[in-house]
Formats: sequence, structure tokens, C-alpha cells
Amino acid sequence: MPQRRIAKTAAHQLKLEAGHRAIAAWELQHGLRRMGEPVTPAIAGAAFVRLATTAQGDGGAYLLTAEGLSPVGGNA
Repeated sequence: MPQRRIAKTAAHQLKLEAGHRAIAAWELQHGLRRMGEPVTPAIAGAAFVRLATTAQGDGGAYLLTAEGLSPVGGNA
């Protein structure tokens, strides 16, 4: 059974890599480019908790990137 699980995991990884390549090709074809590293669920969750539990979340706009939250506009 462990070999079958490893095979499934490897196949899944190959599908993910193929999907990432397809997305990159589509972005290139349509003149789009990524703006930095992707935001992970952990980063997004931490940012939400920070806004929900501190005075920082009292108002204003924030930009969420892989580096975390940063104020934008009149909130800077």
C-alpha cells in the first residue's frame, strides 16, 4: 500500500506542476505577469487575524502580499 500512495502523490505533484506551467503560459500569452510571490493560506489567515484583533483593523485599506499587510492610500 505505501508504494501505491507514493505513486498517487507523485502523480498529483506532476499534475500540479503541469497546471502551474499551463497557467504561466496562459499569462504570458495574454500579457499578464505575476506581481511577486503568491499569498499562502497561512499568510492570508494571519493577516485576517491581525486585522480582526488589533486596532489596525479599525479602518483603511491594506495590500496583502506574500510579505504581509501594508497600508495603502490615506492609511499609510
